[in-house]
Amino acid sequence: MVEKYDDGWYPELRMHYYLTLGREFLTTRDAKRAASQLEAGENSIWKPDFNKGQLLPAVLLLENLNLLQFLTPDV
Repeated sequence: MVEKYDDGWYPELRMHYYLTLGREFLTTRDAKRAASQLEAGENSIWKPDFNKGQLLPAVLLLENLNLLQFLTPDV
């Protein structure tokens, strides 16, 4: 049996990181992930895997909803 040490928090922590500190690295991360999928798929990408792996659309949506106002440490 495989134990999960993060208790399912990893996706939430990753999203928080890319919304705040790592925002400048997000486009590079998504581009590298897309390139590796292209390479693995011999120049074809399966759309559900591609869409699931990209974080930029979700981050942009949360920014447009002004979610960052709730993540400021001084408030």
